[in-house]
Amino acid sequence: MSSEAGKGSKPRPYSITKDQFSSNWDLIFMNKKPVKLVNPLNQEVWFCNDYSNVKLVDDVEYVTVYKLENPKRTHLMRKEALRKSSNV
Repeated sequence: MSSEAGKGSKPRPYSITKDQFSSNWDLIFMNKKPVKLVNPLNQEVWFCNDYSNVKLVDDVEYVTVYKLENPKRTHLMRKEALRKSSNV
């Protein structure tokens, strides 16, 4: 008879990637202030919760941004087209 009655030392399998898990963990538990970004062409103000989370499409970097009026509606914008603002 085996003396091991526990669930074992192996963790349960993830249904998502470790990177996605880490990103979700940070979004939930880390209280970062959003980064204020300005489009220099039209002076539109955007906010980004994770400026380091870059998505590459055809070797162009994009960040997920939103406006304060509707933070649930997000957009992908070219990172190089936005400038960080000093005040939030």
